Amino acid sequence: MLDFLTLIENNLLINNEYLFKYQTLILKNKGTKKEAFTTQVHHIIPKAAFKLLNLEVDDSTANKVNLIYQDHLLAHYYLAKCSVGQFKYGNILALKHIFGHRCCEISEAELLQQLPDIQLLYEEAMQQQAINTKITKTGKTFSEEHKARISAANRGRIYIHNEMQEKLISPTDLESYQALGYVKGRLHHPSAETKARMSASMRGIRKCTDYAREVSSKKVLGSKWLNNNGVCKQVLPDKIQEYLNAGWVFGKKTKKV
Repeated sequence: MLDFLTLIENNLLINNEYLFKYQTLILKNKGTKKEAFTTQVHHIIPKAAFKLLNLEVDDSTANKVNLIYQDHLLAHYYLAKCSVGQFKYGNILALKHIFGHRCCEISEAELLQQLPDIQLLYEEAMQQQAINTKITKTGKTFSEEHKARISAANRGRIYIHNEMQEKLISPTDLESYQALGYVKGRLHHPSAETKARMSASMRGIRKCTDYAREVSSKKVLGSKWLNNNGVCKQVLPDKIQEYLNAGWVFGKKTKKV
């Protein structure tokens, strides 16, 4: 099993105070039970570490712990403070959606002060998500107010279809869709004749997997992107030096915003 010592030896972790704080946090939560809307499952040795070392991810219970949301964020904060390189970047990503790009520069005291509020917001969001899921799964009707808003938003819109796809559009767009073969009305189950036409139209079209395999087989190992005066090319290995001598540089051209 991958352990902290191995991560230190492979230059993924630094043995500092934050590694100790992380280990302490994990030990404190070893007995924490899973609780809906409150906890999340955390990999003690993160999945990113296994991937960086080309190892199979350890998904066993021995490598998992239940953490309340604020402790989960704190865990990745500690990991970000004791990790390096790509592993550090992976831990920062877990924090970015809350603290933005300064997530790793925020002081620990400031972070600890904000975490209780973050926990409450998380629990409220999860409970609302559960309510929304329940409404969808049980087929409960929307409130009259909500149905009125939906009705107002769709007022005046019309259904069109082309025997394969159905759309709800504004009447002002009808003419442009009719030019593409759409007709007014709802889409019904296609007849046997329509199914036959659909099948015939797809005959001879290559599957995405076949195309991807063909493109992949044409890739040449070692080819590089070069650019010069706004022109970008992928150059074969034996031609790279020739292009460099002619003033080309590595990389794709930057698109103007």
